[in-house]
Amino acid sequence: MRRLKLAAAMATVSALGSACGTERDSGTVGPTAGSAGAQAHAEIGGSDTGTGGATEVGGAGGGSEVGGTAGTTETGGTGGAGEIGGTAGAAALGGAAGALETGGTAGGEAAGGTNGGVGGEVMGGSGGSAASAGLAGAAGSAGSGGAGGAAGASADAGGGGAMGDAGAGGNSGTGPNAVGQSCSALTGSECQGESCCQSILVPGGAFPMGRGAGTDAYGCASALCEDETPEHDTTVAAFYLDRFEVSVGRFRAFVEAFDAGWRPTDGAGANRAVESAQGLTLGDTGWQSAWLAELPADRTEFEDWIGGSESETWTPAPGAREGYPISRVSWYEAFAFCVWDGGRLPSEAEWEYAAAGGSENRLYPWGATAPDTTLAVFDCLGDEVSGCEYATDILAVGTKSAGSSRWGHSDLAGNMYEWVLDSYDAAFYAATQTGCLNCANLTATSERVIRGGDFYSGADGVRSAGRSGFGPTYHNVGIGFRCARTP
Repeated sequence: MRRLKLAAAMATVSALGSACGTERDSGTVGPTAGSAGAQAHAEIGGSDTGTGGATEVGGAGGGSEVGGTAGTTETGGTGGAGEIGGTAGAAALGGAAGALETGGTAGGEAAGGTNGGVGGEVMGGSGGSAASAGLAGAAGSAGSGGAGGAAGASADAGGGGAMGDAGAGGNSGTGPNAVGQSCSALTGSECQGESCCQSILVPGGAFPMGRGAGTDAYGCASALCEDETPEHDTTVAAFYLDRFEVSVGRFRAFVEAFDAGWRPTDGAGANRAVESAQGLTLGDTGWQSAWLAELPADRTEFEDWIGGSESETWTPAPGAREGYPISRVSWYEAFAFCVWDGGRLPSEAEWEYAAAGGSENRLYPWGATAPDTTLAVFDCLGDEVSGCEYATDILAVGTKSAGSSRWGHSDLAGNMYEWVLDSYDAAFYAATQTGCLNCANLTATSERVIRGGDFYSGADGVRSAGRSGFGPTYHNVGIGFRCARTP
């Protein structure tokens, strides 16, 4: 079967051993190459929905004209109605001023009343309520606003409304923002009491990618670590990255959509920044129709691939593990999920940029401190008892909040390895050592890159610079993923 690691790979891993100090399970298979501690395990058989800006109840009429209803309060002036996701004070991301911009509606000034304004349709929510005489409403506060809201209702005739309240759900630029359709059937509290669909804006910038002699220096003389060098200057554009690894509950919604006939289309899930930098055609980094053959035929086969024993986090029916990371997902299935959920797989450069804290070039997502059980799910210590037990050593996403990254992402070190866009090539960094802009390895190879280490990895395997490769069709208990999104 295509899901079994080849015996040759087993022999390779056995020969390489744990040169970087990471123990390998006797019943697991490591990648054919990769960084220290990259011991993925083998197949066994195989919106917040915030309330919009306050809807003002009319306001004093502009005069005594009939039609303006002098001095009275009307049910008119309902401009600035909020939207799903919470009210941002403005059209801009982050909630700018309400008022005369798209998103913040102004109250009517003229006698007789004019429309209260047009509600904005922006990510994070629309503007605040109507402003008096066209004055700007207060700025929207940072929040966990949802997807773009519908247009605000226009006002009936009447006087100007009072100054709009600050929007409660505008995206501040870096704060989590609930996106995607995978949480539509969830309560919004499955992931550490919060929405599993939060996505955080990572500002673009430059950083030294790979392992060097600076803040990310690490003593690793093995050939298994050579794929992390040379360290090279890399620049990435701004992008959103999901706060949590994709959970079982989110993936369940995808399986249901898949069972109902949904399939990705050519070019979907493309990374536009990579395409632009490499002079590619729009959609070249997206889904390819030939990959449909790598997806399961139906729900029965899908569930056979991702579930079936205590080694997996998937359960046939919703249960206690809805907030756990989905495991045993192939690269193709991860790509398809991200497309369905309105996103894409991150490039390897984007992933490391987020894990290393950009220019801070952190050794681990949280900093230079060696990992322990307060910071990461690693070294088979999820249950804080030595010895690997899949059922207890894999933990719910976001459990180790103290180990979050610079921008607030959880589990970028440990719990699950994560698929990224790139093909794996141990020598790729040598080809980009002169620097790269929005780079990604798109040359076809037999493996795709996995990053971050898993619940089984040692301290060396969960470093920000650690990398490895694994066959894209394999379903492994230690591999999951998270999605990126283009602003």
